Amino acid sequence: MALVTCNGAPVIDGTIIRPLGGVWTADLKIDQVDASGFSAGTQVKIKSEDGYALIGVVVPTLSGSFLDSIYVSVVGGAGGMAKDVQARSYVQPGAFVRDVLNGMTIDSGETLSSTIDPAFMATNLTAWATKAEPTSYALRTLLGIVAPTFNWRIIGDGTLWCGAETWPAANVDGQLIDQDPSDGSFLVGLDSPAIEPGTTVDGIGQVSLVKIAIAHDSIRAPRGRR
Repeated sequence: MALVTCNGAPVIDGTIIRPLGGVWTADLKIDQVDASGFSAGTQVKIKSEDGYALIGVVVPTLSGSFLDSIYVSVVGGAGGMAKDVQARSYVQPGAFVRDVLNGMTIDSGETLSSTIDPAFMATNLTAWATKAEPTSYALRTLLGIVAPTFNWRIIGDGTLWCGAETWPAANVDGQLIDQDPSDGSFLVGLDSPAIEPGTTVDGIGQVSLVKIAIAHDSIRAPRGRR
């Protein structure tokens, strides 16, 4: 039985990359003879046996079929961070951070995380303007001026989060296999891909990049830290 599935179909090989900032991606080999249910733009749930899940959408790049397997590329969320936002002007009483972020999600099709700090959402901008450019650029501009120390990323449930890193402690059920002091990376054998960037793992440190290597009978995570 596969340790990881994608929309219920067994994943027999694949890689998931989850950065501290940006959009997570996955390239999966799925044990299915045709691509039905995996057309471009379809929402998918990558799920492990313990119930942990990542939600994203299929993109056409590198997707296809060969023999009895299909190859699927997935990006986290709705895949809309590369879509252009509209040029808009925001003035009071509608020029708070929440107004600008809501405009970005309308244009991109993404969904804001409910875990974004309400105080940040209520930040008064006095006035703001966006130009027609990719959502990720517009968000980077907003954070760069309003909250330069903040990060943004698509989190596991497929929503868009932004905020200050707090590096909470994480419980990781795995076995340390190897480490490379030259780049601060660790190779860990896991039962589940439930490792989050932006957390702190005992004996390893702050996790700034997660790379999950999936096989039909194993899950491993070489991961970097700050």
